[in-house]
Amino acid sequence: MLKRLYIKNLAIIDESSIELGNGLNILTGETGSGKSLIFQAINLALGKRASFDLIRNGEQKCIIETEFVGFDKDSIVNLLEDSDLYQIQDSIIIRKEINSNGISRSFLNDSPIQLNELKLLATSLYDHHGQLQTSNLTESTYQLELLDNLSNHQNLIDDFNRDYDLFQECVKDLNKLISNSEKFKRDRDYWEFQLKEIQRISPEENEDTEIENEIKILENAEFLHNVSSEITELLYDEEDNAFTRISKSIKSLKQINEIDSKFDDQITELNSAMISIEESYRTISYYKSNIEFNPEKIESLRNRFTELKLLTKKYGSIEEALKLKKELISNLKIVDNFQEELEKMIMEVEVKRKILSKSAFELSKSRIKNAKILTDKLNVEFKELGLEQSVIDLSVSEKVGHSNNNFVYEGIKKIPCDESGIDNVEFLISTNKGESMKKMADIASGGEMSRIMLAIKSLSKDKKKIQTLLLDEIDTGISGRIAQKVGRYMKKISGNVQILAITHLPQIAANSDYHFQIEKSEKDERTFSRIKILNENEKVEEIAKLFSGEQLTETSLINARELVEQ
Repeated sequence: MLKRLYIKNLAIIDESSIELGNGLNILTGETGSGKSLIFQAINLALGKRASFDLIRNGEQKCIIETEFVGFDKDSIVNLLEDSDLYQIQDSIIIRKEINSNGISRSFLNDSPIQLNELKLLATSLYDHHGQLQTSNLTESTYQLELLDNLSNHQNLIDDFNRDYDLFQECVKDLNKLISNSEKFKRDRDYWEFQLKEIQRISPEENEDTEIENEIKILENAEFLHNVSSEITELLYDEEDNAFTRISKSIKSLKQINEIDSKFDDQITELNSAMISIEESYRTISYYKSNIEFNPEKIESLRNRFTELKLLTKKYGSIEEALKLKKELISNLKIVDNFQEELEKMIMEVEVKRKILSKSAFELSKSRIKNAKILTDKLNVEFKELGLEQSVIDLSVSEKVGHSNNNFVYEGIKKIPCDESGIDNVEFLISTNKGESMKKMADIASGGEMSRIMLAIKSLSKDKKKIQTLLLDEIDTGISGRIAQKVGRYMKKISGNVQILAITHLPQIAANSDYHFQIEKSEKDERTFSRIKILNENEKVEEIAKLFSGEQLTETSLINARELVEQ
């Protein structure tokens, strides 16, 4: 349930805070007073993308804060990937900050939350019905979506979506193979030329770098030999070498140590130095003995290096050439075995199509079954909404027409299939006894459409387990006795779901548990919108104004009180 709403610097609302209650919360006010801004604020807080144009003139930041209570904590925790981060307790506080620099941020219990996660959370907290949804009600895709949302077959939808994605991926691979076949044939000669060139040179990974280093060493063989000879002489070969000098130093230090035994560590270190000198001498001597003076080898390596450089200049690097070699072998294999690959891919598509057919028909059967259940439920709801003479039917039929591979089989019959399945859903309605069923878009009035949508929302509240329902001008196109029925209906369903409703009709407003008045005023050449909760007497006066306008009359007050007390 939405317990609290705080708004600061949103359009003409400078700062307002309201405490909402269980049951039916009614919002009334003159046109342009800011009623719809209340719903817009809730939508913004719960994930709708924000525009800095909404910030009140002269202000730097707009803040909207909502507090929800009474929710199913376990289901909320399961929805959020990082639920520990948000410290979900007895209340959920969602804050949206919209800055004049165009940056907006959202917080859940003071922890930043991503927009996609916030939108997912919102689906479990509230549902918003506006005029756009009523107009969408005549569209087949929206009608199919409503049927699925009010049916207990999400597992079948998930299975179908998985199988459809796998099928489309397979079809995509097949189409790519077919579209590339001609190109493959045209490019075959060039691919063979490239492959022969790479195979002739037969490069190895990092070979150019290794050869370049080897050439550098061979070209400097004389210098390397001379320097390494000088090192071995200094270390060991010449008469006054490092090894001999350190050996003499150790003997002298031992003589000192016999008199003053302070140099044990130094003697040990010098012995280690002698061992190091011997090891270095052996290593450098071995290196010197293996230095090659081989002009022929240098020439051969230079020729090889030139070949590799031509290859890298053409293909980028040895690694790229080796990668291309694998691709060329693969492409030539496909060309040589194209028919075999094509048949294999077609067979794979048909396997995936068979799997998709099964899940598509299972989903379709469930839709037909649930359409009947939903139809019966809606016809019951209609009687309470003044639609006693109206009968609705949900027609579920096969799609017609398909393109390329987008179909499934029923026996040998091809049935079109897209991302929504194989079904078209059409709401058919008869508004008077004796009339035939026709498309709802063709005969339903605005008032009938509003009531049909209200009936659907009433059913969806239990299916979605939502706690709060926003109804923006659900009273469009109705009045008098029908409005009274709609008001009582809203009062009834608000017994197990909180409703926030904007209305202009006294017959609906009279059923409120909490009545909020939205007032617009001007001060210092600025416009302000205020939200005020009304007491019982103020509520009667506000309802009377819905009858008579701003000029209250005794008759309108009597009528208003009678409505409230009914």
